Amino acid sequence: MKKILLMACLLVGASLAATAQTGYYMVPHLYGPGNPGGYNTDDEYPSGGGMVAGWSTLAGGTATTPSWSGVQNLPFLFEFNGTAVFQFKVSTAGVLTFDVASTVNPAYGNVTLPSANIPDQSIVVLGSDASGANDFVVTKTFGPAGHQQMWIQFNSYTVIGQPTCWSYWAIVLEEGSNNIYIVDQRYACATTTSFSVGVQIDGSTAVAPSALVNALGGTDAGAASNNYYAFLPGTRPALGLKMATIDLQGFAYINASTTLSGRVVNTGTTAITSATINYKVGTAATVSSNLTGLNLASNAMAPVTHPTAWTATSAGTFNVKMWLSNINGGGTNSDTVSKDVAVISSVISNLAVFEHFTNASCAPCAAQNPAFTAMLNNNKTKATSIKHHVSWPGVDPMYSANTTDPTARVTYYGVGGVPEVHIGTVSTGPTGVTQNMIDQQYNNLLDAWNYTLETSITGQNLAITGNVVANRTLTQTDHVLHVAVVEDPINYATAPGTNGEKDFESVLRKLLPSAAGTTLGAGATATPVTLNYTLPANFNKDRIFVVVFVQSAGSKIVYKGAKIKAGASLATTTQVLDANRNSSSVYPNPVADMAQLNIELKQTSKVRMEVKNLLGQTMKSVDLGTMEAGVHQQIADLNELTGGMYLLQLQIGNEVHTHRIIKQ
Repeated sequence: MKKILLMACLLVGASLAATAQTGYYMVPHLYGPGNPGGYNTDDEYPSGGGMVAGWSTLAGGTATTPSWSGVQNLPFLFEFNGTAVFQFKVSTAGVLTFDVASTVNPAYGNVTLPSANIPDQSIVVLGSDASGANDFVVTKTFGPAGHQQMWIQFNSYTVIGQPTCWSYWAIVLEEGSNNIYIVDQRYACATTTSFSVGVQIDGSTAVAPSALVNALGGTDAGAASNNYYAFLPGTRPALGLKMATIDLQGFAYINASTTLSGRVVNTGTTAITSATINYKVGTAATVSSNLTGLNLASNAMAPVTHPTAWTATSAGTFNVKMWLSNINGGGTNSDTVSKDVAVISSVISNLAVFEHFTNASCAPCAAQNPAFTAMLNNNKTKATSIKHHVSWPGVDPMYSANTTDPTARVTYYGVGGVPEVHIGTVSTGPTGVTQNMIDQQYNNLLDAWNYTLETSITGQNLAITGNVVANRTLTQTDHVLHVAVVEDPINYATAPGTNGEKDFESVLRKLLPSAAGTTLGAGATATPVTLNYTLPANFNKDRIFVVVFVQSAGSKIVYKGAKIKAGASLATTTQVLDANRNSSSVYPNPVADMAQLNIELKQTSKVRMEVKNLLGQTMKSVDLGTMEAGVHQQIADLNELTGGMYLLQLQIGNEVHTHRIIKQ
């Protein structure tokens, strides 16, 4: 019996050895596709200020000479070069090694791999140092069990020899796949700087680019601008394809067409000339279509778009999956990429409307706009924007399509440069629109107008009818209703200007009836609205929205507005708030696990909280008891909710306060 058991153990050991993936091949992802897997969505800010919570410090901070961190335990099972590893240490020079007993101390500066100055079993990103006071090696783990990623980030590192320059790079270990990623996250320097990246197996074997690489991440703190090098275990296959990203926002509108696209990388040695693109939403049937015109060389990345758009007919949270199959006529499939999408109403009211002045040939616009866009996308129920594309500094086809209306708003606000953002009397750059600013505008702007509007598209004609009336007494008598027709988004295959931007959100197409708007006076009586606009043939009718807001022409003070999907109706019935009404708010929003309920009571009241999904189903109900008059703060545990949009309702005496929240 002992012999039989020994033989069984030997067979199991031989089987494991046979399946171990030794060696690596490298696939560069140098087209700004975001972070590998999309699990890490944290913005990249220094640990000395602005860093997202959850990161732990391993080493660094005025480390003028390289030093090793203490030995660390891996948070999950991982294989390096086909062998299980359990511990690692990190050098402030930019090296992670699994040879924790090594006494080799890498120096600051570039090397050519393999190098005797690098320990065996190491991952390398050299070219910066931790000489600054806030230059640290930090770590955080992301992703679900079985697919976790441990990130080791060289945070706010000083570029060697250039003390005013800084960079963010990260080494990522991925559970399950045993993939290694070196991520180019963020970089700021007036000159181009080269870095050494790669994987060193031993003193004679390494996998790395053929030369030093340039940092491409740029100054944007968001993940969308990141690039990375993937080191995949095993031998490069003859035929391989990776679905790198699914380019889909975390929300969609009911009855609106949503285009599904992404980026794919040829991970094999053979050029890919044909494939089938597929997507699946929830439990619905798979939608497939053949791609034509492919010619994807080894290591190349290309965008792909499914020709059949997805139209959601009900609210809720849906899991969307995309993948490619039938590659070069064979049965090979790419990786499947998925994303949860919250389908929301085709009408969102009570919004702070930001007017954003930009240009497709403006380099600072390309640097600052992505973060602004991400901020707005995270606050869909609080804020929206109208993008005014202006004439300078260079070519912009969106300005050429309508030169009159953007110019009128430039003159009205006295805009002297782009990018620039205005909301009433407040002006700032796109990076100045923070979460705190959005919260302040959303909470402080008056919801003083009732919009009762119906929109429709017949052929190429967009019609907007209804009326607008003030819901409280206003002292100004020069109020104007602005109705903006926007296309959201506009995507170009190649950048239409010189700054590299290809994707543009909420682009102004027309102000109706003109930039002067519709006069409302004090709004004491309803003003009828009858507007028509012939949509040019090159506009995508499925992406047309109407943004409305009221502004005092003289003081420039603005009020809350609304965004309406063309073809939908809006009727607001907000009552006048009086001095005896209670108030409430929810912070933060979006919320990860815990939300803070801020409740101000004018008199002692019973308070109850309910959280409902967009189908009206109650997901959580808590009796908060009887509270006395005054200000109260309560913590709501929302950890059990899945990601998506919800309605958090507070029953305060006879009042119901409804807050739209997004659960991350």
